[in-house]
Amino acid sequence: MERILVGVGPGTFTGIRIAAATARSLALGTGAALATSPTLDALAAPALSAGFPEVLAVIDARRKQVFVRAYSSGGSAPGEILCLRPEDPSLGETDAILVGDGAVRYREILSEVGRIPPDDSPLHRVSAAGLVMAADLTPVAVEEVVPIYVREPDAEVRRDLNPWNRS
Repeated sequence: MERILVGVGPGTFTGIRIAAATARSLALGTGAALATSPTLDALAAPALSAGFPEVLAVIDARRKQVFVRAYSSGGSAPGEILCLRPEDPSLGETDAILVGDGAVRYREILSEVGRIPPDDSPLHRVSAAGLVMAADLTPVAVEEVVPIYVREPDAEVRRDLNPWNRS
């Protein structure tokens, strides 16, 4: 094994922490180089390579929210990673194709934003091929493999809502 590629989020906090820790451990144990790829980039890459000029990658963020990032095949930098409610007006209306489990889950709301492939389309799944397409494969140091957090963890939200934790 020469290189380990790991998706670093956004996604579920536990899932991306486990992925990052596993990748770091494997790299330290084997001496393999590490590379990272944001999950939304990996999700958008197959649609972009299939010729769709605009892609909106949408992952279900739970709590009735989605992680969203816009992409263009024109070579421009991807948009900012956002955490929004599916009905957020800032999503607007676009000619983009919407891919990801968030697009499937909130199809009724998000179909007004852009086109959504059928639920069983492979474009809705993050794949190893998508990770490779999206990654630049430039090696990074073990300590640079950190999850992308777009919002605070569910545990923090629950703690803030607990009346016993209020000062």
